[in-house]
Amino acid sequence: MAGWALLAPVRFLLCDEAATMLDAVTTAGMVRLLCREVDAGLGVLAITHDAELLEVWADEVWELTPSGLICAGR
Repeated sequence: MAGWALLAPVRFLLCDEAATMLDAVTTAGMVRLLCREVDAGLGVLAITHDAELLEVWADEVWELTPSGLICAGR
């Protein structure tokens, strides 16, 4: 995720594979930052293949399958 994305006043952020190729420390920092922003009112749609990241990050999980879109949790 480019840090400049949070410099402009935005209400919603789309994160497509935001943690790809990041080390664990950087990923944790990114998640903390985004969680603070969400608590302050920012909407985030995160697209990822990382199920472990979703466990700690997501309020709601939807899964795209060959059969369609299904609610997978929370």
